[in-house]
Amino acid sequence: MKLLLIELNVLRVEVEQLRELKQFLSASINQIKESRDQWRGEAERLHASITEPAPEQMGWLYRVFSHPGLRFALSLALGFSAFS
Repeated sequence: MKLLLIELNVLRVEVEQLRELKQFLSASINQIKESRDQWRGEAERLHASITEPAPEQMGWLYRVFSHPGLRFALSLALGFSAFS
């Protein structure tokens, strides 16, 4: 009978250790998911800024090519037809 009580106590300790391990792993997984979501958002933001730069990021080049008269003159100078 004493051996059964000892074995029962050992099993209770193991169950408690497994519960603590489960809580630790669950918290770690949640932290990893949050970090992943944060980095994914950062990657999407960087991708958007690379593929579609804002006008203020283009600086003088944007202002030059956005002027219709200059754009027409450049197209003529470079041999592009403005009416095709």
